[in-house]
Formats: sequence, C-alpha cells, structure tokens
Amino acid sequence: CINPLKMQEEVRQRKSEPSTVPNDGREADELDSVEQPVSTPEKEKKKTSILTRVVSGFAIFFAFIYIIYLGHYPTLSLVVLIQFGLFYELLNVRYEEAVEKEIPHFRTLHWMIFITAMFIVFGDSTAVGMMYYVPEFEYVVKYHLIISVLLYSALFVVIVLSLKKGYLKYQIGQIAWSMLTIVIVVFQIRAVVPMVMDGLIWFVLSTTTVITNDTMAYFCGMLFGKKFFPKPLTPLSPNKSWEGFIGGGICTIIIGQIIVHSIQIPHLYCPFDHPGCPLPDYYQPHFYAFPAALANILHIKGFSTCPIYLHELVFSIFASLVAPFGGFFASAIKRAYGKKDFNSIIPGHGGLMDRFDCQFIMLYFTSMYYATFIKAKEYEVTDVLRIIATLSLSDKQILFQHLKESIALGDI
Repeated sequence: CINPLKMQEEVRQRKSEPSTVPNDGREADELDSVEQPVSTPEKEKKKTSILTRVVSGFAIFFAFIYIIYLGHYPTLSLVVLIQFGLFYELLNVRYEEAVEKEIPHFRTLHWMIFITAMFIVFGDSTAVGMMYYVPEFEYVVKYHLIISVLLYSALFVVIVLSLKKGYLKYQIGQIAWSMLTIVIVVFQIRAVVPMVMDGLIWFVLSTTTVITNDTMAYFCGMLFGKKFFPKPLTPLSPNKSWEGFIGGGICTIIIGQIIVHSIQIPHLYCPFDHPGCPLPDYYQPHFYAFPAALANILHIKGFSTCPIYLHELVFSIFASLVAPFGGFFASAIKRAYGKKDFNSIIPGHGGLMDRFDCQFIMLYFTSMYYATFIKAKEYEVTDVLRIIATLSLSDKQILFQHLKESIALGDI
C-alpha cells in the first residue's frame, strides 16, 4: 500500500536538493558539458570515441595526400565536392519537412541559388582551364559576365514567384539563410582556383596548418585543459580551453616550419602548365635587413632565410588566432538549432561542416595573401613600355597624369 506520509517526506527532500539544471532560461541543449557529471560508462564511451576520431582522422589525411598526388584538377574537384556537401548540411539546419511539403520545389530553388553562385564565382576561371581540352569554352570566358547577369535575373524572378502566402516568413528566412551559406561556402573560396593552378603548395600549407592547429589544440586541451585557466575559452564551445588554444598555437608555429621544409617537391610548387619548373624564388635564401636602430642594438645587420618560412609563420599565426573562430561559429549554429553534429558522414567527427569549419576562412586568407604578397607579377616593365608605345599621344598624357597622382599618393 502507498504511505502518504512517506510520499510527502520524499517530495520535501526533492525540493530541498539543489537543482542540477540552472534556472536561467537556457534550453537543455544549451547547457555546458562541464556542468553535467560524466559517469563511468560515458568515460569509456569517450575513449572509444577518441579512438574512432583518430582512426577516421588518419583515413581522411591519407585520402587527402592521395588526391594532392593526383594533381591540380582532382584537388579542385575535391574542393567543389566539399562545397556541395557543406551547402547540403547547412541547408538542412533550418529544414522543416512539414512546411516544405506545402511549398513544392522550394528546396530545389535553394540549389539553383547555390549553383548560380558557383557559376558567377568560378565559371570564368574554370572555363579558362577547360579551354586546354575543349576550345569551345572560349565562349563561356568571353560572355561570362552577361551569362551571370542573366542567370541571376532569371533566378530572382523565380524566387519572387515562388513566395506563397502564409509561408512568407519561413521562405524569406530560408532564402536569407541560403545567402549566408553561400558567403561561407562559395565566397570564401573565390580566389582558391588561381592559387591552386599556380602551385598546390599554398593549398597544402593552408589546409595542413589548420589541421595541425586543430589537432594540437585538441591534445594540448586534453593534457592541460582548465589546469591554469579554469574558465573555458568561449561559452560557445565550453570544452575549448585557453591551454589548448595557446598550446595549439605554439605547436602550430613550430610544426609549420617543419612542414615547409618537408614539402619542397616540384609536384607541389610547380604551376599546372609548367610541371618541370625550377626551384621558385620563395624557396631561395633572401637577406632581410633590420631597421638601423634595431641593428645597432642587436649588433646584427639582419638575417637570411627563404621567404616561404616567413609566409608560413604568417599562416600559422592566422590559423591559431582567427581560424578557430570558424569552429566557434559552427558551434553557435549547432547550439542555436539544438544539433550535436551537422551530419554523421565522418565517424567520430560528424559532418563535413564539423570538420571543415575552420578551413574555408583559412583558405580565403591564404588566397588573398598569396595574390597580394607572393604571386608573380603578370607584366614586366618592358611589357608595359611596349603597350605604352601603342597608345596615342592623348592616352599617354592621361596615363602620365594618373601615374603622377598615384606616385603622389604613395600607391606606386
């Protein structure tokens, strides 16, 4: 039989016990993992998860090496496949099946937006490469801009016609989300194609530097996490520690220099159209003089090194300080929509977005840095003079005036 007095006593005991869930308005999926006790079976499960993560990580790494070995076009094809996979995963974040059934072909429209963006950003450079094999791609290169405008205009009309009364808020939200996804997945990779065609080495350095930072931050966090700094690095990722962030950065700088020394391979540094190229200038020693004041203090005029080591130092710093925020942003998305992972395609890692969240912003930085500081100049002075010789007197005067203004502003 049920004892009412005993039941009342149990209720009083439960009320007197402190609640394990903070009463601050957060949803259950937003609770920090550090606030939840970990049982022994979960610890064993975590060990198994780490092993799975390591094994699948090595599998991904060796697959990556094989694709790099295959050459420039297979590498670019890999980037495109990852872009499609990332768009699919991010599109699913806000997907509501019940609503989508009431809006026929609305999901197809998002893919039309993505493919149009891919053509606008990559169509020209891709067509130039394809001209080696199919000369007719010359027309795509010649008319790329007008084709892009026509595709964009047609798509804009289709988007407006697809809007349905009663679902406008959902549709506008989804379209806006697709635009943000395109910025993440397409825009950040817009300058990668010419960089890869000029030499795989910059793509390899960019990706391996992020991999190094991610891996070393993970292990430094496991070994030293919360021992010196009790608070997490960011509330968006409570398992990320300051020790992992700092230790991962230091290790990335050191290992990055070793990677640069190890990949001095013609297959990596030679351009697509010049496979037997000589050793490039950035692998040749250069002397860097210190400013006079510093040289007088140190009694050293400067130092000599290959420029690529300095470039990799910049990449390592960016990969350590900025690229991790791509992961934090991905964590914020998962928390906002109550997801543990974006997908389960990679055992122990989750989806493509879980694995490549830091890579795209790193590739964007590397491609811009390469175009600004590393890429060889397209024209020599003699080439410019030859072009000037063909100009009329009035055009030469206009050019001369622009040159004077540029010099006065310090642009040249």
